[in-house]
Amino acid sequence: MWQTGGAGPGESGLALSGFWCLKEAYVVKKLLALAAVAGGVLLVIKRKSSAKAEAALWREATAPANNGAKKA
Repeated sequence: MWQTGGAGPGESGLALSGFWCLKEAYVVKKLLALAAVAGGVLLVIKRKSSAKAEAALWREATAPANNGAKKA
């Protein structure tokens, strides 16, 4: 006879719970992979904006000084 909510014929309840444990582990691995990808994307965005700010600062620092003098 089939058991309601349990294992079928030839399957033990332990094997079925092992299956769900593996399925949950798979879902957790997927979530960890997704979090790693999202973290990588945020890191790239942060580095890109940091590089832009550094480039702007470098341009400002190396620009010729005008000191209020008028060109002839």
